[in-house]
Amino acid sequence: RRASRRLVPRRELRGRELATLISTAQADLALVLAEIDRRGIPGQWECATVAGFAGWRLGVGAGQARNLVAVGKAMAEMPTLAEAVCDGTVSFDKAVAVARAGDPMAESALVDIAAQTTVNQTQRVCGQWRRTVAAQPDITADDPTTDPGDPEAPTVAELAYQPSVVVIRDDTGVELRVRFDHVDGELVLAALDRFTE
Repeated sequence: RRASRRLVPRRELRGRELATLISTAQADLALVLAEIDRRGIPGQWECATVAGFAGWRLGVGAGQARNLVAVGKAMAEMPTLAEAVCDGTVSFDKAVAVARAGDPMAESALVDIAAQTTVNQTQRVCGQWRRTVAAQPDITADDPTTDPGDPEAPTVAELAYQPSVVVIRDDTGVELRVRFDHVDGELVLAALDRFTE
């Protein structure tokens, strides 16, 4: 009985090691596929897309091939994501969600979120971010009153954003009524999920 209790942590550690190896190998393959695409190699094999090439020449399923291509292309434009997925800080599945959000301006924040949340939470936050940017394309536009060369300057949306929290305490407990922008709201929901899962 004691032996099996000691094996669980070792197996968990080994599982984490293997998951990190697989994830970093997928990141390496994603970079290779991005380079294959950049060089036009799929066309030499009469493949219309690099995902089709990966499916045929590398034996990768269509969905996985699309994910590899998306992450490989994103890693070329998002160095923080590239570093995090290559060193195992962020899993490949989380990198797919960040890559699909496709916003280099929000990359650092999304990678930070991914490092702290589950895959499902990361997918939800990144999906909401993608939908928010699609609905409000100027969300990442710089404020015209700020120095356009200042990368730390707040965006128009950041300047207008005012979160609100109302706390109601009574005999039965505490009730919270909150209003956040989509990204902060998803962060709060992800944190709450940790208590309810």
